Amino acid sequence: MSDWWTELSQEFVPYLNVTAHLDDKPDQDLLTAKGGSGFPTSFFFDPETGAVLNDWFAPSSADAVREVMKKAKAKSDELTSLRKDAEARPDDKPLQAELKIRLAMMRAGDTSIEELAELAKTPGLDEGLLKEFEGWFGAMRVEKLLGKAQMAETREEFEEQIREGFHKLLKEGVRLDYEHQNAQFYYAYAFHGSVDAEDHATAQKAFDGYKAVMKLLVAQRPQYKAKVEEDLQSYQEALDELAASKR
Repeated sequence: MSDWWTELSQEFVPYLNVTAHLDDKPDQDLLTAKGGSGFPTSFFFDPETGAVLNDWFAPSSADAVREVMKKAKAKSDELTSLRKDAEARPDDKPLQAELKIRLAMMRAGDTSIEELAELAKTPGLDEGLLKEFEGWFGAMRVEKLLGKAQMAETREEFEEQIREGFHKLLKEGVRLDYEHQNAQFYYAYAFHGSVDAEDHATAQKAFDGYKAVMKLLVAQRPQYKAKVEEDLQSYQEALDELAASKR
């Protein structure tokens, strides 16, 4: 271990989780439950609630860790203040709803996705919170559908479920931020599902989303430019063919 890490880790409780999918190992679902998708993944947790206090980061230097830890501490303090207010005002419905929503968005609490949808309808909730929740909630619906589809017995069944499911979600207006880890996957399969359903309007939305994600990809990895252009051309041809069949 680096000297700076040994010294800095005195300021929090380090925990190393190894996801090995072995029954006798603890916390095998922790990575997924807290929003991680690969290794290594580093998070700071609120000590009282287990809420995730930061986006993924790489502990590459003492300064980098201190900066993330400073922001995480501020979030933990805000959450503590909100919890104390909610405890003191149990009959304040907007406040109680805000606490449950914020905990859920920080990967803590036990409120179901269906309950959260109802809580978001509570009169008096902050508009900024609702806008933030809308994006998070859409991502959770995508994640939930994906998790269910992964239980399929064959690859064909899996792809059929996500094509159909993602098409329906996009048709309902569920969009993912173009930098979201599932964005490329979501818009690609939403496109194919929309073509399967002969739904040109939703296919166009999916194609627009996919193009935006690919633009970001090429900006970061220009070596993929030719392959991306080839893929986009095939998508455009499928879209044009669908449009022609509707005339």
